[in-house]
Amino acid sequence: MRTCILLTAGLVVCAAAEPQTPAQTAPLVATAAQAGQDSAQAPFLRSLARAPAIQAAQERILAARRAAGAAGRLPDPMLGAGYARKSTSMDRWPMYDLTLEQPLPRWGERDAMRAKASAETAMSEADLQDMLGETAAEVATMLAEAEAARAKLAVVEGQITRATAIQTTIAARVAAGGGSIADQLGVQSRLAALAVERDTMRRMVTDAEQEVRGRLGLAPDVALPPFTAPDRAAIVVERVPGVLAAQAKSAEAEAMFQEARASRYPETAVGLRYEREQQPGDPMNTVGLEFRMSIPVWQGASEKLEDAAYARRRAARHEAAGWKFRMASLLGRAERATTVATTARNAAQETKTRLDAEYDSMLRSAGAPNGANMISVLDVLDRLSDAERMVIEAEATARQAEAGLWRLAPPDLSTVPLDRNQP
Repeated sequence: MRTCILLTAGLVVCAAAEPQTPAQTAPLVATAAQAGQDSAQAPFLRSLARAPAIQAAQERILAARRAAGAAGRLPDPMLGAGYARKSTSMDRWPMYDLTLEQPLPRWGERDAMRAKASAETAMSEADLQDMLGETAAEVATMLAEAEAARAKLAVVEGQITRATAIQTTIAARVAAGGGSIADQLGVQSRLAALAVERDTMRRMVTDAEQEVRGRLGLAPDVALPPFTAPDRAAIVVERVPGVLAAQAKSAEAEAMFQEARASRYPETAVGLRYEREQQPGDPMNTVGLEFRMSIPVWQGASEKLEDAAYARRRAARHEAAGWKFRMASLLGRAERATTVATTARNAAQETKTRLDAEYDSMLRSAGAPNGANMISVLDVLDRLSDAERMVIEAEATARQAEAGLWRLAPPDLSTVPLDRNQP
């Protein structure tokens, strides 16, 4: 009977060299943006922290960190058993063996495993940052669209109120014999079109709100958070999720290079063996110490893996450089949209003031004989609503551009209590 048992001294030495998993003192979510300290953004951040996609990404980070604790450790000991029969010209008898073997890592393999696990954890954290930024940007964009739809709905309802007043004036003029039936029918058609537009705006408001609730996992009775944009001063290129991901990929490529270089060295294992030959009349027991070494005879695969690691590292550097240009593009877009919104707001305010005065004057004179033409009053009303819509569209575009900045500076949720049930 044969048993291969681990060399006790070897196990003691190897166990003493086991890496200790470092205490996780860093917050679960570490980002460049410090918006969590701003009370104005607190409702938005609390709602974002409850998003199912965010919580799933956080759990993946915990899984990666726990998996990293096993990196660099010795492989588990392997226990084996065997049976054979030995024959001679005179007799035959059974043979039994048990083996317990401890494979040993190649030179530099454990360092490569630790580096790879660390890179995978960093990649998971970068993925969370990207998920945070993407979710925050999409939710903020939806909130901006909902606010724009509500503002347009208010404009349409104001148009309906004014058109109803015009209809009343025309009806009075028709009753007095001085009005036009065509004007009355035209206003009625206009009111019908406005009613359809009002229903459309209400649907858009509901759709936008439901999209936000669906993305954040909010119940129908929970109030939506207000629109929130990141502080531009908090945007740092070194903390952009894309740059962090590129750095993690570069570290992963370096770990792959170390792993490929380690594959050039021999594989080794240590142990003891014990075997028993059940020879008739004279059983024989054997105990022995084993040391096994397997030497690679061809290293073409390791060279290809090293070349691949170099290529991945270069790709990661190009990816990080590309994010710097994208960051400048997003910041410039937000700046231009804000400037246009300010210009449109100032221009529309002057136009609105002038058209309000013109509308009131025409409406007052409409009741008098030979008063203002009511279709002309409707034209003024349309121009007034166009001016208001121009401001709404410009401000919505600016807010959407600002919402996109979350992709560069994901919100900090480390101070937000999360609803997480640990297994």
